[in-house]
Amino acid sequence: MKDFKRFDNWIEIFKGGKQIDSQGREHNGDEIIDRAIETFNPAEHEPPVVIGHPKDNAPAFGWVEELKSMVKGGIKVLLARFKQVVPEFEEIVKNGLFKKRSASFYKDGRLRHVGFLGAEVPAVKGLVDIQFNDGDSTMNIDFVSSSDPGEELERLISVALKNPPKKDQYGRPIEGEFTYRDAFEFVARENPELTQEYIMTLK
Repeated sequence: MKDFKRFDNWIEIFKGGKQIDSQGREHNGDEIIDRAIETFNPAEHEPPVVIGHPKDNAPAFGWVEELKSMVKGGIKVLLARFKQVVPEFEEIVKNGLFKKRSASFYKDGRLRHVGFLGAEVPAVKGLVDIQFNDGDSTMNIDFVSSSDPGEELERLISVALKNPPKKDQYGRPIEGEFTYRDAFEFVARENPELTQEYIMTLK
């Protein structure tokens, strides 16, 4: 994680604009950020730092202490500050083994947890398990911390392949197989700035 220094600094966990969750559903990221900050109350629920998105039991490697938003490059971003982070976990994050983190929200907008993706669980003894039994009442949305636009394009293409659009850019029903090329063209049209950024890396 290139932008990681320490967990007691503010860390980006989510960005605004159009966002697609793990079920392929579209959301207004700006509204999610506003709602997450508005409903944040550590006295009622301290969102844990976890690996992946646990549905049942998983160890907490730290806790979200505070949330705030800022505008970066014209895009609203949700930032978190953490506390009581397990040293071994902080070390593997610092070493760049997690290129993505993914925020999970309850349907009422509260931040559920922050999941770090991309590495193995560190061997840390004595961690207390946390219970999650929320079923379909949550949504998980990835935040790519890597500066590689190609990685983000691949993620969006994968989402489009799993949940292909019903109509093309002219409003005509899409018939036949929705191919990888179709998905790439769809994502490129929907994300022109990201696509241009990716093209620039090829020169």
